[in-house]
Amino acid sequence: MKTAKIILGLLKLMAFALFASLILGINPLIPFAALVVLSCTVPMPKGVLNGIVLEVWANYIIERFWKDNAFIKNAYDDSDYVLQGRIVHIPQPGSKPVVAKNRTVFPAVAVRRTDTDVTYTLDEYTTDPTHIPNIDKVHLSYSKQDSVLGDHMGVLNETVADDMLIKWGGNATFVSTTGGPNADTVAPVAGQTLTRKGFLPPRSSGFND
Repeated sequence: MKTAKIILGLLKLMAFALFASLILGINPLIPFAALVVLSCTVPMPKGVLNGIVLEVWANYIIERFWKDNAFIKNAYDDSDYVLQGRIVHIPQPGSKPVVAKNRTVFPAVAVRRTDTDVTYTLDEYTTDPTHIPNIDKVHLSYSKQDSVLGDHMGVLNETVADDMLIKWGGNATFVSTTGGPNADTVAPVAGQTLTRKGFLPPRSSGFND
């Protein structure tokens, strides 16, 4: 095995010597002898083998950072409806029954409860396919297929969670404060329009309006 490496090295040196002789127009034995002397006296630097610079790949890939979307776990999971249609109806109960204390009139008047529902449309999220050449499976030191699949799952989770925040914020219920009698006299903040609700000074009871 060692002899074969030596022969291979000499053949490489001979090829370089022939190339140099063609350019310089000299006897190929001169550059060949010079290369043999240099290869025997000059130590090869680390990462260089027989004049070839080696490229080294680490066996891991630095993955991306994704947002922490743990809040999405607090939402109701309606995955059972995905394959059954595109619009989901969530029933909402009507008004509560009235309680009468010490009722004296019988029979009581029956009141029909009218229920409503909240609807929303199911959205479909898909990612563009990623092309992975077969050569990447052989030459790369890490699993590119696993990395690409992780990218697809990460960007899906991040996009869906961001979209949910926008939808929740757009459908949120805002409850305005009542403020005091002089609420209309409160100047708006710079860049805003209309007036704001004001706060009265503390009462004698220690509570604020």
